[in-house]
Amino acid sequence: MSVPAKRRSRSKVRRARANKHIKPSTLFPCPECKTPKMPHIACQNCGKYKGKEVINTAKKVQKKLAHKHH
Repeated sequence: MSVPAKRRSRSKVRRARANKHIKPSTLFPCPECKTPKMPHIACQNCGKYKGKEVINTAKKVQKKLAHKHH
């Protein structure tokens, strides 16, 4: 295994770590139902993307209700 030739100073290590922080994800309101959603992803609430329904949310709700009754 290779070993670094020179030790990194404390300030250089800390400066590098300062830029590795987690950034909060940007959320935008869905144009249909106004719930916050990630950009370029179908809405989990109404199931629409660019005005078209791509996820059948009614089927998901029925599946959840059927699962609760068992």
